[in-house]
Amino acid sequence: TNVSQSTASSEITVDNQAPTIPSFGATQTSVGIANVSFSYSISDTACTDATCSGKCSGISYIDVYGNNVFLQKISLNSSLCAVSGVFGINSSQLTAASSDVSVCITAYDKFNFSSSASCKTLSVDLSAPTIDATSFAIKSNNVPIYYIPAAGISATISVDVNDDSGSVPSVSAELSKINPSYAVSVPADSCTGPGPFTCYWNSRIVTANSTKVINVTAADSAGNK
Repeated sequence: TNVSQSTASSEITVDNQAPTIPSFGATQTSVGIANVSFSYSISDTACTDATCSGKCSGISYIDVYGNNVFLQKISLNSSLCAVSGVFGINSSQLTAASSDVSVCITAYDKFNFSSSASCKTLSVDLSAPTIDATSFAIKSNNVPIYYIPAAGISATISVDVNDDSGSVPSVSAELSKINPSYAVSVPADSCTGPGPFTCYWNSRIVTANSTKVINVTAADSAGNK
């Protein structure tokens, strides 16, 4: 009598580990009127044994909190053991705090194991930079220009800007008023500071033949302007 047998086996990995958050960061250190973007990376493993390398239940979702208040859930539903990405938060959800706001994320795997929270603290800045109109100057060879020759003249334009955050502001001037070949809004070539920052537009050809009003705008890293 011939007897044949067949066997089958399968491997089951027990997942008893929570995800971890190797990195979590923001694109800026303060929040104002501009929305804030955050980046993250999340890792997961089924167990601490070497045989579990590359094995996990998968990363399910992220919960986001601001000062311990739930803000949003980010669904990932990934079978991967390492994911990274970015998300944004509307600034109006963060600026109710008077000084600082702590944004935290917690990651969950598909067995609902949760990571430790990873947090980023941002300062709340709702004050726009101020422009010192009296400091605005157009100079040639460091001498103020009061009269312009018909052919125009090369000059350096400067203005002082104050910002409470201490970060370098983004400053632009309406240089089309002094020369129609320039754009309406031209970013400063450089700003030195702090307290106040002096912003410069170097080697600009001034051809205006009448009195002009030159508008200057300044914005800080939080989007206040």
